[in-house]
Amino acid sequence: MALINCKDCGSQISDKADVCINCGCPIEEEVETENNISRIKRFISITLLAFFIVGGYSIYSNLTENDKSKVSNAINFVTNQPTTLYDEEMQIQEDQYRAFPVEMKKSGEVTIEYNILSGTNLDVYFMESSQYEKWQNIMKNGIGEEVFYNTELSTFGLSASSKTQQVEQGTYYIVLDNTDYGATYPPMNFINDISTLNFLVTVK
Repeated sequence: MALINCKDCGSQISDKADVCINCGCPIEEEVETENNISRIKRFISITLLAFFIVGGYSIYSNLTENDKSKVSNAINFVTNQPTTLYDEEMQIQEDQYRAFPVEMKKSGEVTIEYNILSGTNLDVYFMESSQYEKWQNIMKNGIGEEVFYNTELSTFGLSASSKTQQVEQGTYYIVLDNTDYGATYPPMNFINDISTLNFLVTVK
């Protein structure tokens, strides 16, 4: 049982009553009208919700993988969840390296995880963009410049690692190195020592 207001005198009365106990005004029509309005509101709400769910799923399913990643990262940003920058299995040929930019719009925690599935272990560097320019110069011209890197996020010769570090705003690069430049290098066995690994980078 619910209480409603009489449309004539305003007194609170049961919605089960036929007339108002104070003024005698019939209330069946009023109750029916309110019930109809409630049903209409519920119907409209459910219809709109279904429309947005179906429409949203249809739009999302037609997005490219890159666009889906952007949507996911936007949601993560709003909900303060880690944003995935890279998550893939890859191969790095002997005497090659791969570099991955990390654009920090503001300071945050960077996590670098990898697991060597087969082949040689790697050197992994996390460096500022200016240091990456030096790295490229070394790889291209063999010039013996010294490259400075973040020691907390860099690793050498490990088969697996997971490191997290607070990083300031700026542009950085993660270099996965299968050359003989750093502490770890492919064996001298005259074959192509390919490194296969799972690689994950998140920012929070």
